[in-house]
Amino acid sequence: MLAFFKKDSVDGNDVDVLFTESYPALVRFCYGFLKDQNEAAELAQESFSRLWSSLSNVRSRAGLKPYLFTIAKNACLRHATQQREVAVDDEYWNRLPNAPHGESPELAEVRYRIIEQLVNELSTERERQLIRMYYFEEAVTTRDIAARLNLPHGTVTVTLKRVRAKLMKRFIAEMSLLGEAVP
Repeated sequence: MLAFFKKDSVDGNDVDVLFTESYPALVRFCYGFLKDQNEAAELAQESFSRLWSSLSNVRSRAGLKPYLFTIAKNACLRHATQQREVAVDDEYWNRLPNAPHGESPELAEVRYRIIEQLVNELSTERERQLIRMYYFEEAVTTRDIAARLNLPHGTVTVTLKRVRAKLMKRFIAEMSLLGEAVP
């Protein structure tokens, strides 16, 4: 490892040495974020690839390893964010429009109508628009919504979280009035 830091200029051989010495640690680092060995290995490899393509940005050999781990951290965070955008973070909310096993189609229709009504009764047009875009348009991510509405991404995710909580509370109340248990 000390041989790696003896000279100051950076070249392709440095990346080879860094790969040999750091790959297992980088996979473990990525695994800590992703909890999936295959994805961790894939993102570790992607991180080395990104390091290789941006080698000209690294000024000294001493900066390679921290730069590599920063690339890996950002790749893991980006991957985790994309996974959350594709899969709704609240599984229960995702199941509401669908009929649970053994539920009659009529009750499923009632549930769906209640959800529609609750969305229509939201206090602001922005809330209604965000919920409709996220849950009722196909394959729309929070980043897509933010771009379309010219809003910060954080505003979209926080607003969706708050509106979901408000809708869930009201949905449970509505279902209890009907005498139906919410799974």
